[in-house]
Amino acid sequence: MKINTELNSLLEVLQLGNNPTSEPAFRQIAAVYATTEQAIAVLSDLRNGVSHIYYGAVGETLGIAKQGTYHFTGTIWEEEILSKIHPDDLEEKQLFELQFLYFQQRKKQLTWQMENILRMKDANNIYHKLLHRILYLSESSSSIDYALCLYSFASTDFHGGRMVNLATGETQLLSEQDYSNILSPREKEILKYIAKGHLSKEIAQMLSISINTVNRHRQNILQKLHSGNSFEAYKRAAELGLI
Repeated sequence: MKINTELNSLLEVLQLGNNPTSEPAFRQIAAVYATTEQAIAVLSDLRNGVSHIYYGAVGETLGIAKQGTYHFTGTIWEEEILSKIHPDDLEEKQLFELQFLYFQQRKKQLTWQMENILRMKDANNIYHKLLHRILYLSESSSSIDYALCLYSFASTDFHGGRMVNLATGETQLLSEQDYSNILSPREKEILKYIAKGHLSKEIAQMLSISINTVNRHRQNILQKLHSGNSFEAYKRAAELGLI
């Protein structure tokens, strides 16, 4: 299942700003990261669905682009970079980003960044450990307008995803976050029946509710979990520890 489809859906739910007045400043921030940390810096414009990519020496070492190169892409998914990530790590990265978005949606504080270790291959198909970081930038205090993804060689190693409050130094593990309130108890109950293959009519009879009520719950489940079908919804609920 493509988790980036769910990320797209969740980003559409968030309140996005309308005035891209800070784009030049944010692009400059990304360029500075690439220069000073020799990192790959990806600034994704979430409103317009485009990305600005700046390459430090890391990009050249991995055989993606020469140091100092700038690329513009008409998508927020940097395929030329994502294709270099180990498949197992890519799925984990996308799940971490989805969890981080849920966290940001609750906290409404853009002082946090998420970070994890992943493997990326070079031109000779040799994998290297990199530190991946993502933070969100805003045009105003009530919006998420840009995502800044940074890739640099890892100087340390740790397992899983963690979040760091850049203003206070506080650290939280993604695995310790509580996502239990995303679905209501009734929605969780109906999702379990759906996973067992029961039709809406059967679920309505078992729960003594109308079929319209069941269908409404089904739609709410898909919307909340940003899934295209019930199988994806159940898988996502399990990954988030909802059921």
